[in-house]
Amino acid sequence: MLAKRFGKKGRNGQIIIGAPLTHRLIATLAGLTRETASLEIEKLEEEKVISRRKHFFVVNKLKNLESEIDIAAQKTPASI
Repeated sequence: MLAKRFGKKGRNGQIIIGAPLTHRLIATLAGLTRETASLEIEKLEEEKVISRRKHFFVVNKLKNLESEIDIAAQKTPASI
């Protein structure tokens, strides 16, 4: 996860990802379309799991983000 690899601890347990990420880059890394990545990012922002500070993403609730990733992985059909 980018937050663990490139993140730096901020205030109140936040993790600031110190690399400017575009929705297109996130989509490519996740194997999604840019539109789908944008919709999912918007949902996470509405839930206050992540936010943006200038061009950087901030993870406000790491445990919630990890839970979202686990749920998404369970929905993905296993490869044969």
